[in-house]
Amino acid sequence: MSVIILVEHLEKSMKKLKAQVSKVKQMRKGIHFMRDEIHMDEEEHDFEAWLEGEGAYLKEHIPGDIITNISSLHRAWYQEYMKIFALFFEESGRSWFGNKNRPKTLDAQELEKLEIYYSDLMEFHELLIHKFDVLKLRVSSSREIDDTEIRQKEERLQI
Repeated sequence: MSVIILVEHLEKSMKKLKAQVSKVKQMRKGIHFMRDEIHMDEEEHDFEAWLEGEGAYLKEHIPGDIITNISSLHRAWYQEYMKIFALFFEESGRSWFGNKNRPKTLDAQELEKLEIYYSDLMEFHELLIHKFDVLKLRVSSSREIDDTEIRQKEERLQI
């Protein structure tokens, strides 16, 4: 697999996470997003599933435990994110019965929970972004990953 493709995937993942955190920040300030704009599908954002498939090449060629760390952090990030999502769009374990697409107004206790969940999310977020940056550097500079064939094909296509 191409280093270029791997790096693009990592950058795309980082952008998605940053965009979701930005939405959470705005919701904390009272700006509303519709349910579909802020909902994250677990399968779509499952880093471990990506590693088993398309990203398997990474596990083979990047030594150390950075991949394991990213997987754990990614899972923890997603769990915290979904706690925040549930505060706005679920009521007592069931879907919010008001306008299902609009977030509900949080009471005082829910606002306290929001601050705790947000703090945890940001902690995981910062660690995850740092690990993604480290991985991106390692992938970009890895001598183990050989792009020769891919680069040759790309050069032929450009001629």
